[in-house]
Amino acid sequence: MTDPVPYFANLDCERRWAGRPPLPRAIAARVAAMSTLVRAFSDGGAVALIPIAEVDPGAISGVDLPPLELRAPHTPAPDDAAAWGGFRQAHAMTSAAPHARAVPSQPACAVRLADTLDNREAARDAAGDAAGDRDPRACDRAIRRANLAPPADAALARRVNQRFWAALLGERLGVNPDGTQRITRLAQLEAALARWPGRPWVCKAALTAAGRDRTWGHGAELSSAARAQIGQWIAECGGVVLEPWRQRIADVGITGAVGAQVWVRAPHRLVVDARGGFVGIDVDAHDLNRDESAAFVACARAVGDALAGEGFRGPFAVDGYVYIDEHGDRRLHPLCEVNARSSFGHVAWALAQHLGRPRLRVGKFDGDPLVRMAGGVRVVMQ
Repeated sequence: MTDPVPYFANLDCERRWAGRPPLPRAIAARVAAMSTLVRAFSDGGAVALIPIAEVDPGAISGVDLPPLELRAPHTPAPDDAAAWGGFRQAHAMTSAAPHARAVPSQPACAVRLADTLDNREAARDAAGDAAGDRDPRACDRAIRRANLAPPADAALARRVNQRFWAALLGERLGVNPDGTQRITRLAQLEAALARWPGRPWVCKAALTAAGRDRTWGHGAELSSAARAQIGQWIAECGGVVLEPWRQRIADVGITGAVGAQVWVRAPHRLVVDARGGFVGIDVDAHDLNRDESAAFVACARAVGDALAGEGFRGPFAVDGYVYIDEHGDRRLHPLCEVNARSSFGHVAWALAQHLGRPRLRVGKFDGDPLVRMAGGVRVVMQ
């Protein structure tokens, strides 16, 4: 009988990398319960889950997914915190990425993506098939294997998951919204906002996930509460990223993996709340037109290439969105966020393949719950 695959579900890795206190107990319990769904990455063998908090076995549905064994929770030290992923040894909490090397000071990128995106036919060529790789089954197998493999070492994972890395890559690709800045001092933020009369903005902590740790404002206004919060993020995470706040009309994501080559799936719809917080994923649909889909896939491939250039191997995901600009034109921002690790986009694809239901929701939704959590919150596939 094959031994179960040990999997460390360190879903608060960004918080640990920043040296911040652990998640509040109620949130940690919810995250740990949701992490039981990573067993969908397996083709059928058991997964031995190492969560970040105790999981109530009674909260887990007996739905037709690979078997799950619950191990004792583990909370690593910040310098030893790997991203969530599989382990070949049940109690190993770090593992070096294959072919890892010293991390260069800037993301590797040989071309300006904006030049490609302006040429729609070239964008389609760069994207390959805009619906994803030409062999979807091989793509799915490669990405699912990547999700069960040991993750990148903690130092490399921390580096490429920091928003500064994605913002710098966005600059080199030419896709950042005008005004995007990496902020490391409050005085720098105040100077930047003084040049934004009347414009709405958002500040995001450099190390965070799931739409948490962000604050909003308008023009040069900076409330005392916002000042204190941003100052805390600068101290803990090394900085924040300042971006113009756009009223989105569609949110999208894409999953992939870096191995012997860069694999990229088709785009999927992200379901978010009014402030961009995670609500669900539809793997069978998105709201992009053909040109936007090709451009988004091209951007995801460029992200994968940049990660490979850093020595990274493993799963990744890219989030983007469509908005209406000040002239009333529809625009795609293809690089809102990079998660160089497993993500719930990967989980949703794996669940859909096992269960034949394409839409994941987290909240008070109808349907047979895969996981039950406090306050009536549940995870369902529709």
